[in-house]
Amino acid sequence: MVELGDKQYEYNKNFGKQASESADYIILVGEKQAIPIEEGLQEMHYPQEQIYIANNLDEAIKQMNKVITKDSVVLLENDLPDNYL
Repeated sequence: MVELGDKQYEYNKNFGKQASESADYIILVGEKQAIPIEEGLQEMHYPQEQIYIANNLDEAIKQMNKVITKDSVVLLENDLPDNYL
């Protein structure tokens, strides 16, 4: 989600709350961008051991490959593309 202005934090936090209801494991990329999503997850008491915050997309994909199973539902949320930085 990009270009949300003053709603960015609120929408990302709500996204975290919604994701807590369907994902078995959540991987967030970029510590700063992950904050509101992680706060939404925490409010829903999502297990901390099922959240991973990666520094970059390559690290996130490596972590995803470690945790997935045949029936996994993994949310992999990547940081903004370079053209938005």
